[in-house]
Amino acid sequence: MRLARIGPVGEAELALRGLAVLYGPNGSGKTAVARALGFAVRILRGGEFASAEALALISRGAEAGKISLDDYEVELARRPRGAATVKITRADKVLHQREVSGVTSTYLGERPPVDVLIRVSLDDVAVVDRGVRTLSLVELASPSAAALWGAEWRGAADADEYAEYMEDVNDALSGITDHELVVAGGRLYYRSGGAHFGEEDAAAGVRRAALAAAARALAERLSERLGASPLLFVESFEAALHLDYALPLLGLLADSDVPAAVETHSGLVLRAAVLRQLDYYVFADGAVTKDLEALERLWREVQAAAELALP
Repeated sequence: MRLARIGPVGEAELALRGLAVLYGPNGSGKTAVARALGFAVRILRGGEFASAEALALISRGAEAGKISLDDYEVELARRPRGAATVKITRADKVLHQREVSGVTSTYLGERPPVDVLIRVSLDDVAVVDRGVRTLSLVELASPSAAALWGAEWRGAADADEYAEYMEDVNDALSGITDHELVVAGGRLYYRSGGAHFGEEDAAAGVRRAALAAAARALAERLSERLGASPLLFVESFEAALHLDYALPLLGLLADSDVPAAVETHSGLVLRAAVLRQLDYYVFADGAVTKDLEALERLWREVQAAAELALP
């Protein structure tokens, strides 16, 4: 699946398959990739959107922008008084074209190559298809999560499905942090070394790894049970994660059948991607490159780390 976009970082083309690492400084456009992808998924599937949202995806100083998702193209253009023109084509056939102001819908029912975006932020997960549902970790780890992949809560059969789901989540989480999740009475608890403790007492890195592990398990079930084509996008990947959590989490995402992208400011995460022969993209100075020889910022980071190394 190819995502080409013209947005805040200029023109860029990313092949999103397996796991891709997006590296670059703050404000370089990494998270804008998720915004552009989520917008395209939502309007291709017929969800509501605001003209202001379309305008925000056009580069500053530019009058038009474009998002391409394989053979789909979404063209955006500024119009007077805060309006925007939205044109959607597939293989050069126009599916929708309209000037919009305010909130509207395309009323399409397309199934693009990514039809669900699962976006992991610092504290929750947004599931984007026709709309946007924001889920906390306790919601992802509760029996009601089974409804997300089409299973109604009817009793023992669905209890088995939920148990398998939580087993997948906890196998992943325990492999990274030596913790497991338990939901009781609508509250989330962690279990480690025979001890139980509340969510508020868990380390931020453990909570962060748990959120990513639950999002991955959800994405896999959307694919297996509903035949959906999800993509998992993890923002600020290294946030709150020590390297001994970040690297196994990177491996967990790389081993999944669901394609994923992580955005990071860490040169160590980028180096791990290169060594593991994962896809990587470097965002800097309004462009996207895969040329490691040109990565002045990365080498400054590596040099700084070397200077701080213990003798």
